[in-house]
Parts: sequence; C-alpha cells; structure tokens
Amino acid sequence: PVAAGLVEAAHRPGPRLPVERLLSYLPSELVKTPGIAVLDVGCWDGDLLAAMSHAGARRGIEPNPDAAARARARGLGVDEGFVEGITLDAASDDLVTAVDVIEHLPQPRETVARLADALRPGGHLIVLTGNVGGFGGRFWRSDWYYLHYPEHVSFFTKSSIESTIRGAGLATSIGTYAQSALSVASTVDAKAFASLPVSTLWPGML
Repeated sequence: PVAAGLVEAAHRPGPRLPVERLLSYLPSELVKTPGIAVLDVGCWDGDLLAAMSHAGARRGIEPNPDAAARARARGLGVDEGFVEGITLDAASDDLVTAVDVIEHLPQPRETVARLADALRPGGHLIVLTGNVGGFGGRFWRSDWYYLHYPEHVSFFTKSSIESTIRGAGLATSIGTYAQSALSVASTVDAKAFASLPVSTLWPGML
C-alpha cells in the first residue's frame, strides 16, 4: 500500500538538477572510490547513477513509470515504486541520495530512518529539499511558490531537517545548494559513532 499524500509519480514535472551539480554535492572520496554501493531514491531517468560508472552496485528507486523505464533502458537497476514500499537491505550502501524527495513524503522521519539503516558504517546520506526558512520563504511567506505544489506535503527549515537527520542516528552538516539559496542540503556521515568527518556543502544564504 502507498501512503496517502505521496503523489510524486503523477506530478513530478521533469528531471532533477544537472548531474554535474549533483556530483558536486558528493563527498570527494565517494566520487573517486571504485566499487562503492549507491542507492538513488527518486532517481528520475538515472543520470546520477549513470555518471557514477566507477561504482559497483548501482540501484535506483523511481515512482514515475516513464522515467523508471528510461533508466532501465540505460541498463540501470531501478525499482519502480514509492520508497515506502521498496525493500531496503540493512547496511548495504555506501551512498544514499534523495534529491527533491523528502518534501513529497507524508512521514519523512520514518523514511529517513529507513535510508539511514541502509547505510554501511562510514556511509553518506545526501538529502536536498526546499528551505522554508531561507530567503524565499521569509520574503514571500505564504505566497512562496514552493508551498503551492500539490505534491509537496512536508516542509523543512535548516533546524528541522537537521533534527530529522539526527533523529535517524546520523551526524549532519547543513548548507545551501548552489543553484538556489532557497534550498538546503544535508550531508550525513553514517551513524553518529562514525569517525569520518562530515562535509559542509555550499555555505550561503539561509
């Protein structure tokens, strides 16, 4: 069963950020390390997975059937459906990405916790979403365009996204995403006990 309110499959208007920009958000060791396991949630037509040809296991989840079919046509392993209904193996991935996904989830904390459980020790979770506390949200308030997409059901500020990530037992670092000061990026360094440093992404206007 699909949770009520999760309607991204029918309404997602188009592809995500350019893959070069997405790659720039990743910790450098993950961009260069061969054989890592990657899970891209909301992968659209698989551009990020395709660009990470150095990786070992590459898997995507995409609710839009046309986009999922295009990704599979590129030889990528993509499960069609909502992340809530997809089985995730524990401690199986070095990198999990969720770009413009969490705002579509009626129960984002539960989903983030599941994604955290899929990380291997020392792994990273990258979450990008709109920042209601950023310039656009503060200036336009209730008229901000981001609030009026019918498929957006969860909204975050810098502190609430950090709380969500930390609630899943992850260390976190927050920054703006480069193309727009209206969004917030969260880079997460595996479990809180992991010794690897946390990378800060794109400091800027929040």
